Formats: sequence, C-alpha cells, structure tokens
Amino acid sequence: MELRQRDNSNEKTKTAEEFARELKANSEYQARLWEREKQIAANQAIYAPEDAALTAELREHGVAVSSVYDLVNTSAPYPELYSVLVRHLDIPHHRVIREGIIRALTIKDAGVAVESALLKHFQSERDSYLQWVLANALKTVMPYHKRKKYPDIARTFKRQV
Repeated sequence: MELRQRDNSNEKTKTAEEFARELKANSEYQARLWEREKQIAANQAIYAPEDAALTAELREHGVAVSSVYDLVNTSAPYPELYSVLVRHLDIPHHRVIREGIIRALTIKDAGVAVESALLKHFQSERDSYLQWVLANALKTVMPYHKRKKYPDIARTFKRQV
C-alpha cells in the first residue's frame, strides 16, 4: 500500500475578513444568527429581574456589579459576598442565575461555609448540568482529602454534560 501526501497547493486559504464577508452574505447563516439573538434576548428578559435583585443586594455590601457574572469574570477577591451568595443558593433562581452563583463561589480557599453549602446543593441538585457545575466548584473549593470521601463528585465531574 502506497501512501501519498496530499497536495494542498491548489487550495486557496481564506482570510478572516473574507470569511466574515461570506457569513454576512449567507442568508441562511444570518437567519440562524437572528433567531439565536432573539432567543438570547428572550432568556435575558426572563432572568434579568432576578439578576438585578441579586446584584442590588451585592452592591449593598459595597461591591459594584451589574451581574452575578461580573464576579465570575474577576480576579479581585470578594470574601464579603460569600455569605450572600451562599444564602442565594437556597433561594429558587433561574438556571442561568443559579449557575452564576455557583461559579461565583468557585473560589479556592473560600472556606468551610462555602464548601458545605456547595456540597449540600450538589447532593440535592436534580438538574444534571447544575450538578456538574457544582462538582466542578467542589473540585476547586474542597480539598482533595475531604472530596475523596464523596466519590459522586468525581463521577459527576467526569460525566459528559
């Protein structure tokens, strides 16, 4: 059996600008993009009031945020907010807000209160995706010597979501 190397010399590569122009001219792609944007806007309208109420409470503790996801995307410490976020784990929230709260609590050395709250919610969470998010958080927050007592955390984390 003879192996031949493929000759790509006749294939033209595209620049990012050319590709962007093609996508802009592609009506099928533009229709899908428009539908996706409408769905995102509809979802935001559903959970925006919850996010606004939560962020107003966080601002009362002296941290200027416009969304719980501002905490997820910062490297600045905010230990004064852990108790507020932990309390909000017990309050029913839209899935997107709940995920943001969990991710905002995914802080190494966040402490026993955060660790305990995440574990409690991991053990009772019925949404498989959020359970995975909680397992991910526990891999960061809970030291391995404690985490190994709960093999479900590792099993859940390894599961495809």
